Amino acid sequence: MNTRQKFILVVAFATFVNALRSADVDASKSTKPYDRFILEQLAGDALGVDEATGFIVGGASDQVKSPDPVLTANQRADELHDIVSTTSSAFLGLTVGCARCHNHKFDPIPQTDYFAIKAVFEGVQHGERRRRTTESVAREKELVRCRDRLTEVERELEQFEPLANPMAPDTNSLRSPVNARKNIERFTPVPNLETPHEISPAAEVGTRDFLKLLNDRHLARHPGDSDLSARIAAYELAARMQISAAEVADLSKESKSTLELYGVNDANKIKAGFARNCVLARRLVERGVRFVQLFNGAYAMGEGVGNWDGHKSLKTQYDVHRAILDQPCAALIKDLKSRGLLEQTLVAFVTESGRMPTFQKGASGRDHNPHGFTVWLTGAGVKRGFSYGATDEFGHKAVKDASTIYDLHATILHLLGLNHEPLSYYHNGTERRLTDVHGEVLTDILA
Repeated sequence: MNTRQKFILVVAFATFVNALRSADVDASKSTKPYDRFILEQLAGDALGVDEATGFIVGGASDQVKSPDPVLTANQRADELHDIVSTTSSAFLGLTVGCARCHNHKFDPIPQTDYFAIKAVFEGVQHGERRRRTTESVAREKELVRCRDRLTEVERELEQFEPLANPMAPDTNSLRSPVNARKNIERFTPVPNLETPHEISPAAEVGTRDFLKLLNDRHLARHPGDSDLSARIAAYELAARMQISAAEVADLSKESKSTLELYGVNDANKIKAGFARNCVLARRLVERGVRFVQLFNGAYAMGEGVGNWDGHKSLKTQYDVHRAILDQPCAALIKDLKSRGLLEQTLVAFVTESGRMPTFQKGASGRDHNPHGFTVWLTGAGVKRGFSYGATDEFGHKAVKDASTIYDLHATILHLLGLNHEPLSYYHNGTERRLTDVHGEVLTDILA
């Protein structure tokens, strides 16, 4: 910005500042230089002061971020036009919108000055910013207390809510009326696995034993048929899982301290749900389940809103998501270790991609980065407190000991006792490896 442009902004703002100064004095009972007041009103977030700057981005904003660069550029131009018009009306007392398209003798400023003002706001992005005051801090504390009380009351009310019945003979009695405010259905743990009352435990065990006898006889008539024996073993494993599923999913036997460690009763329902899943993961590992997968960020749709896809406003969105992830995930690792399960369990914390070190155009989020991102492993067979590989100084691309997803898969298979090179399956007329034709075991990370 040149000297003339600075003069236009600062001096022209001064023509409208007297009324604003009086309002500022009434509000804060103190005076400040008017130029400082203007700066705080326009850039309070950048200056670290709690001023209400929301009026700057009071207009419509592009939340879709079309892949069409022309459309995105036009939408961004409209956003900046709203910002220029709003700010000029508030601080200059002028309507400058016409100068966007042409010079006119009746316009208060020439077109060059319009675009000079627009250049000042080029870096302004729409986003969420909470204004903190003494009153708001007290209100937040009271809000937390009220939410805790509400969580306790909701937990007490749950026992009186009717359960959905998937075994109902008609659709009218399949489920209870939907609660529009709390759109949640409750089911018995695994209702379709409950043994009918008319079948005694002895009869049920006898039925399973008779089925095993039939399978063994059939297998004896086909010795060496590995496909048959594998199928029988798979069905038997599925049966054992079904029989034990209701008991595994019942968290009532967990101690209060364990549930608190994970955050199962947290007022944040999404966090509490993820915490329950983490407890369930540990219970599955305890009972010999060989592969357990946990998802974090799949609890709602919407780009960056209910997941980690932070294209729009990364800092704001990630502050929400990390609070959901951190405590339950850390508790799972701590719990596995305290029970001696981590010695025989490999925990892999992975993602589909990283994030670019730069902001995405037209937003305050970041685009996908397949060239440099981090995963971590802990538990069976890997070194502790060890970092392998590094990106460039810009955080854009892996440059030291760069690894691929094929290498990660080869390493995980190695830790599971499988050699990824001869391990293959027949698909579309050819034998295929899980690591395709790539992948090397990362021996440097092995314990």
